[in-house]
Amino acid sequence: MINFSAGYQDGKLNDGSQAIDLMDRTNGNTDWLIVKPFITGTSNCILPTYVVNELLAHGGLTVACTEAYAEDNDPVTHLPYVPNPDPIHLPGYVGFDPKTAPNNGEGFIKDLSGNQLPNTPHVTLSAGAQYTHSIGHDWAATLRGDFYYQSNSFARIFNDRPYDQLHGYTNVNLSLTFADADGWEVMAYVKNLFDTTAITGAFLNSDDTALTTNVFVTEPRLYGLRITKSF
Repeated sequence: MINFSAGYQDGKLNDGSQAIDLMDRTNGNTDWLIVKPFITGTSNCILPTYVVNELLAHGGLTVACTEAYAEDNDPVTHLPYVPNPDPIHLPGYVGFDPKTAPNNGEGFIKDLSGNQLPNTPHVTLSAGAQYTHSIGHDWAATLRGDFYYQSNSFARIFNDRPYDQLHGYTNVNLSLTFADADGWEVMAYVKNLFDTTAITGAFLNSDDTALTTNVFVTEPRLYGLRITKSF
């Protein structure tokens, strides 16, 4: 007996979909940097690179995010923002207006139009084959093999490479079953025959856990023996 199935899907986000990527709050803009507000802070923010450089020169970034986006102060002067007089410029004055930061300092919005939906490989294939052979008058032996394949996919809607990339993988299982007319059955099996290790999914945690990632992987190769009796 042989069985085979194949699947194809091409699920995408609607046009106009957008969000802030916690792994890339600056969206590749080198004029901005990601800043941790303080040690126990729960969410990062972004600040202009020139402001961060000035803060580092004057003692650090301890309360920069709070100063800018919770208190509406210039994080360098710790005072409400005042434009640098023009045409006279005060030496050493940076001048940053928190209100000019995108999305109140949370980050730049990414356009996700047409991005592939998470955990939706375009192609999936599964196939199986088994052969049964009689042994004497009462026993029969059945050898079966199963094969599974899925193509590349993404763990998140942002489709960032390499962080979100889930590589395609294959899995092969084998079993040999002996059964008799009295209801005895002995099965020896191997799951994940080639001991393939693949990441099948991932979950990004929040800023307060340092953006750690939980990953889900295929089970390791497993040998087993099962004996059953039917009545």
